[in-house]
Amino acid sequence: MAESDNIVITSPSDKNFIDPASPHLIKLYGNNFAIGGSLSDLYLIGLLNGQPSFVVNMSYTAAKILQQNINSYLEKFESSGIRIPTVEEIRDASSKNKNK
Repeated sequence: MAESDNIVITSPSDKNFIDPASPHLIKLYGNNFAIGGSLSDLYLIGLLNGQPSFVVNMSYTAAKILQQNINSYLEKFESSGIRIPTVEEIRDASSKNKNK
């Protein structure tokens, strides 16, 4: 897949829009992730409240495409003025509030 073939969908007006609410798509949710792999593949384990919930297997090339697409999407989102804090930043802020 060429880099130009990557699909980053942001709205229904995009020509390649895929409706995430489609009943034909499997819905997965995780609020944390673990990552591992072998010499040829990577696996992403979705965690829900600390418990394994699903696994996605992919090639390293597909993982790199996923990384690029996520980075691109988050950069566009944050360029709107909304900054997404990291878990470490949330943890630090929470511990500072507890120490007050």
